[in-house]
Amino acid sequence: MPSLYAASGPAVIYSSLKPLLAIKSHKLADIGEGVKEVQIIQWFVEEGAKIEEWGAICEVQSDKASTEITSKYTGVVKKIYYKRDEVVQVGDVMLDIEVEGEDDAEAEAGEDAAEGEEPETSPSAPVAAPIDSEQVETAQRLTTIQGVMFKSMTASLSIPHFLYTDSVNITDLSSTRKQLNAKRSPDATTPKLTYLPFIIKAVSLALTKYPLINARLDLTSDPTRPQLQMRSNHNIGIAMDTPAGLVVPVIKSVNARSISSIAQELVRLSQLGQAGRLSSQDLSGGTITVSNIGNIGGGVLAPVIVEGQLAIMAVGQVKAVPVFGDDGQIQRAEMVNMSWSADHRVVDGATMARMASVVKGYLEQPSSMLVDMM
Repeated sequence: MPSLYAASGPAVIYSSLKPLLAIKSHKLADIGEGVKEVQIIQWFVEEGAKIEEWGAICEVQSDKASTEITSKYTGVVKKIYYKRDEVVQVGDVMLDIEVEGEDDAEAEAGEDAAEGEEPETSPSAPVAAPIDSEQVETAQRLTTIQGVMFKSMTASLSIPHFLYTDSVNITDLSSTRKQLNAKRSPDATTPKLTYLPFIIKAVSLALTKYPLINARLDLTSDPTRPQLQMRSNHNIGIAMDTPAGLVVPVIKSVNARSISSIAQELVRLSQLGQAGRLSSQDLSGGTITVSNIGNIGGGVLAPVIVEGQLAIMAVGQVKAVPVFGDDGQIQRAEMVNMSWSADHRVVDGATMARMASVVKGYLEQPSSMLVDMM
C-alpha cells in the first residue's frame, strides 16, 4: 500500500509559540517648572485597551497648568494605578503596559500571576443601616488647586493687611455700558461689555499715578535691607470661580490695552478657566489682583493679598438704592462697594485711600477715563 506522506525532503516543524511579552511600568516624569505632583483630570485609556507610543494616556492638572501625558510604549494597558481626581507624585508608576518583542522573565511571572487571579465579582447591593448618631470623618486629600491656594494663602499670613472700603455710584457707568452694548454689531469681535473691563482699566490708570501699589517688596536680595522693585507693566490678576476651584489668571500689560482689548482677554481667560486649560503663562506675573466676588454676592469684603503683591481689590454686588441728588431730591442709583487690602509694611492708609478715590472718580465719571487713556 503506497505511503500517504512523501518519503523524501526535509521535515517541516511548525511552531505555535506566542511572541515574547514584557510588562513596562509607565512612571510620571518630571514635567518641569518645579512641579512635584499632579492631579488626574481624565483618562484617555482603560485596562485592556491598546496604546501606541506617543498616544495620549491622560490629562493632569498641576499647580501651574493642565498637561497631556503621552505613552512611552506601544502595547496593551494592563493596570491603571490611579483613579480620576487622585494625586500622583513625580516618579510614581501611573500604569503598566504589556509590550512585545522583549525577553523578560518578569513578563512570564506576570502572566502566571494573572492566570492565578480570581475574577472580580461585582459588590452586592448596600444594606440599609439604622440611623447612627456617631460622627464619621473621612480623610480627603486637597485637590491640586486647593493645594495651591493653601500654600499661597499660608504665605499671605506673613503680610500685615489693612482694609479700606468705599461706596461707588456707577449709575453713569451703567448707562455708558448699556449704550455701547446697544451699538455693538452682532458679528463684532468685541464681546458684550460687563463692568469688569472698565474697573480693570480704572485700576490701571490709577496705578500710573500711584506706582507704589504696583511694586513688589523684595526681602531676598538683601535680607537686612528690604527694598521695593518697581514694575513698569500693570499685570492685573482676576480671581475666577471655576469648576475646579479658585484660579487667578493674569491680564498682561493692562496699561497698554483698550477697554475692548481687556474684555476680549477676559473672555479668553474665562473660557480656558472653565475648561481647566489655563497655562502657566496665563497664571503667572500678576502685580495686583481684582476679585469680582460681587457677581455671586456680598457687599463689604476683606480680600487677602497674593504673595508678591502689595494690594488687592474686591468688587461687591451692584445694588439699586435711593440716594440724594445734588438738588436734594431722591434718585435711583446703582451702587457698589469696593474693598481694598494693602500691605501695611510699605503702603500707608492715606496712599491707599487716595488711589481708591482715583479709581472711584473714573468709575463715577467714565468719560474722564478717555482723557487719561490718550
